[in-house]
Amino acid sequence: MATTRYARVAGHRPGAAQGRLRPERYVGSFEPTPQLRLLQPALRALSEVADAAPRRTETQAALQYVLAKGCVPLPSVTFAETALEVAGAIEWELGLDELHALHQQALALHVRRPDVPWLRGL
Repeated sequence: MATTRYARVAGHRPGAAQGRLRPERYVGSFEPTPQLRLLQPALRALSEVADAAPRRTETQAALQYVLAKGCVPLPSVTFAETALEVAGAIEWELGLDELHALHQQALALHVRRPDVPWLRGL
């Protein structure tokens, strides 16, 4: 989805005629949206949890948070590397302090904000 948006901004038409889009071509033209700016503290918290131990990723931390909340995540896996990363999420568990830090960031996202329409319905 994001790649298609970059292609439209750059004036290219996505599809078979253009071949495979390469997002690295559009890195310099990316300006974060207000929605992405609101997510930055939560993404930073995921990075801190992932960096706390070797070989952890943000994806694994997010999956562990979902599991800790009593839900079953259904990640989309299209490559073998992604499957290994998702499988690696069940090899460890979040500590209470890590869970608390992620939960605080999730609560901060769910504050009713009239200036952010996509958060109103949560």
